[in-house]
Amino acid sequence: MRRNPGKIPTQPIRSRDPMTRFLAKVTKLDSGHWIWTGATASEGRYGAFTLGRVMPAHRAAWILFRGPLPDDGTVVDHLCRTTEHVLSLGGGLEVVGVDRPPPES
Repeated sequence: MRRNPGKIPTQPIRSRDPMTRFLAKVTKLDSGHWIWTGATASEGRYGAFTLGRVMPAHRAAWILFRGPLPDDGTVVDHLCRTTEHVLSLGGGLEVVGVDRPPPES
């Protein structure tokens, strides 16, 4: 006896489109900040997203919405110091050199 004779998917079909997958793991706040609700890296502080390879979610957001990052040792920095923050309509993330000292709190 066949359990699914009409071949109707019993599980939702997962999208392979990176933008669709990314947006499914984000909560958009009224303030314009986008907060990561998906998987986190082993430290549990930063979101993790696969975009060719596993990377921090805020780095993937930069690539998806703003374009490629320079290959010169720069990183995407959280100006707000909220590690779940992946994108903001008013800023909150910037590309900085790794030798830049952290801002004073």
